[in-house]
This record gives sequence, C-alpha cells and structure tokens, in this order.
Amino acid sequence: MKYRIIIKGLTGDEGLNKVITWSYTDSGNNTVALETDRVFSAGQSDTLIISGTMDGNVDNNYQEKSITGVSIAVQATQYTGEYDSNGNSYDAGAEYGNSDLPNTATVSTADELKTVLTSFTDAGSGNSVVTINNDITLKEGETWTPVTVDGYRGAGVIVINGNGHTITGLNDALFGGGFAGTSGIVINDLTLDQVNINNSTENQGLGAFIKCVDSMPKIELVNCHLTNSTIVCTGDARVGGLIGWTSGYDNQNNGAVDCNVTIKNCSVENSSITAKGAAGGIIGHAGANPATYHTIEGCKVTNTKITSTAANGKSWRIGVIVGTANVGEVTISSCTSTNNTLTQENASNPNHELYGRFVPSGANGKLVIDGVTITN
Repeated sequence: MKYRIIIKGLTGDEGLNKVITWSYTDSGNNTVALETDRVFSAGQSDTLIISGTMDGNVDNNYQEKSITGVSIAVQATQYTGEYDSNGNSYDAGAEYGNSDLPNTATVSTADELKTVLTSFTDAGSGNSVVTINNDITLKEGETWTPVTVDGYRGAGVIVINGNGHTITGLNDALFGGGFAGTSGIVINDLTLDQVNINNSTENQGLGAFIKCVDSMPKIELVNCHLTNSTIVCTGDARVGGLIGWTSGYDNQNNGAVDCNVTIKNCSVENSSITAKGAAGGIIGHAGANPATYHTIEGCKVTNTKITSTAANGKSWRIGVIVGTANVGEVTISSCTSTNNTLTQENASNPNHELYGRFVPSGANGKLVIDGVTITN
C-alpha cells in the first residue's frame, strides 16, 4: 500500500504552530515529513515516533503559548505492487480514501470551546468532532456568543461529545443554529446547568442548546440535559428548553432539503421557560415546512415552569414536550412529565399536556404520540 500521515484539528495559538515542524521517525531512524507519500510492502511492520520540533531561532514571543487538539490520521491506498495478467499498473491511479477527514479537537475550558467551535463552523470547514474532557464553568461576567453552522458556505456536520460533562453558566444558546447544505449539529452526553438567558430581540427561535435550525439535514441531541436554568424571551421567538424552532425546506422548483431532528433520552429539570408565543419544554415550535421530521423519544421534563404571555386571542401553544407542532412530522414516544406548571395568559387549557397545539395545515402535518395519531 501507499500511505501518508497527516495532522488534523490543531487548535490553540496558530502562530506557535508556524514555528513547529512535524515529522516522524521510523525504526530505521529515517526522519520523514508529515504528508509525505511512503510505501509499505505486504507483511511489513514498523514503529513510528511522531514529533513536533520547534525552530531553535525563535524569540521569546512564544513563551506560555500552547497547541491542543492534535489528532493524527493515516490515509492509505493500493500501490503498484500486485500483478495480474496485464501487469502491475492497474492500480497506479488509486487515490487516497477518506480524503475528507473531519476536523477534531479536545477541549477542557470555555475559551478552548469558543475557539474550536468558531473555527469548525466557519465557511468550508467540513465535518468536525469536538470532545469535551472536563466540566466547564464560565467565569463571572464572561459572556457566550452562540455559534452558527453555515452549511450554505461549506460547514458540515459538527459533533460534540460531552462525555457526561457539564457546561455551567451560559448566558445564551450554545448554538445559534444553522442553515442548509450537508450541515448538521450532533450533541451527545452533555448537560447545560444554570443557563440564564434573557432576550428581548430574538424573533425566530431560542433554546439552550440550539436557537433555530433551517434546512439542516441532521440534528441530534442524545442524552442531553438542561438543569436549574431560566430562559426568558420578550421578543417574538418560539422558545424551547433545548431547541427553539425547526424547519426544513421544500420547493417544487428547487427541490427539498429535509431537516431530520432526533432528540433521545434528554431532559429538562428545575427550570423556567417563558415566551410571548409558543413555548415547549423540549422544542418551542416544531416544523415550519413539510420537509421537517422529528423523533422525540424517552425524554423527561420535571419541576419546570413553562409560560406564554401571548396577547388576547392567542390559542394555547405551550406543552411539556412541544409548544406548537406545525407542518412536517412529529413523533413523540415514551416521554414523561412530572410536577410541571404550564401557564398561558388568555387561553383555554390544552388538549394534551405534552403538546400545546397542532397546526397541520391540511395534509402537511403529522403528530403521533405513543403510537396514536393526533387529529386536532
């Protein structure tokens, strides 16, 4: 085979990396620069020592700087070593597989998380994986700016693996959301604690994990939790404990971009959620286009106040799981509500505790709860 070794996902002080040369040494004591093509014969094995060597002529400007999130990958393909009846050139043009390796990084502080998310969600960044290896607490007075995944300009699916850790003290959503393309947000095994959001200007969606998603093919929250938190929006945004607003895209002239939303084994506990309009413990407004598909499974909302301050004439639009189920599809299964308080000004009581209202817009909408299709 032909192979090469590459480094992905460097984060930290970019300038420091410019004065470091990355290479590896094999068992024959040969030093090889990274991203150099080499050949391995059948049955061969070797031990490689990878190192980063700093330029000995640099000044003191690099003291106390650091690089984190160093990830090493091997790309390999066939080499012209095998023969068939036509010779050994049949695989001479074989290209490296897995050429679009995801960016990867491991973070343990709020600053590192900000830096990595900003870089990994930028235009052309492709797919990314971020691993959190420590509980993170924002410092007193420290603010958080939600990150947006711009799939329209080439940002891909970003995966956050929380590994059971907690981020404490956010003053805004972890993600602003995203738009289009092959983009997506996947968050696993992460708790947000003591989130305190008070927003008067948002007019679309607001949630602790994600504000608003539009035409993003893949949205997944698995084993994600919101605890001891307050979300208040006096603007016109739909507000959810985890996600504010979701939509796909479907146009007969331009095709469809399905938005697939999966929320599994998540919870909201000891929190307060307040909106002018739709408000939900998990999602505020689910679906604003037929190409939006939700699966909400095994979720719990406990000891949480969900309030809508809608003006006179507004129908009931708050629910423990979903405030408003609109066009698209929403499937809710094995979800529970314990000791929650639902209040909406100037509206009658809901038909079902788990959702506030169902607005299917004719055939363009489907709501199923524990296997039962809801018709109104």
